[in-house]
Amino acid sequence: MSQGPSYRRQFPAGDPLGPTIEDIKRAKQLRNKTRFQTPYGFKEQKFGRKIWHRYPRTFVTVGTILGVGGFFAPFILRAFEQPTPEQLFLAERRKQRMIDAGIWYRPPSLFKGWTTEQKEEPEKSK
Repeated sequence: MSQGPSYRRQFPAGDPLGPTIEDIKRAKQLRNKTRFQTPYGFKEQKFGRKIWHRYPRTFVTVGTILGVGGFFAPFILRAFEQPTPEQLFLAERRKQRMIDAGIWYRPPSLFKGWTTEQKEEPEKSK
């Protein structure tokens, strides 16, 4: 062994059987007595179980419904709303511009590019 000093923590020699139950109770009461006699009126908080730990299935179900509903709500509401006259006018204008450009009746294909054959365009009724 080394001849240097020992840096290990030295514990006082105690009773080989350990403290008695009365000693343990007395020490615990002393600790609690000093804790509650502070000038600030300290009181130890009691924390209950969280609600998501008590009802995990309900928490997951409600969380899923809120998450999915929050994400898809705008799409669902937009499917049922009626277009305003201004939106109808703009859609008609957009369609007329596409007809004038020649892409309404023969749209571009992803695989062939622009189609070269001409389709019969219906007569414009005025």
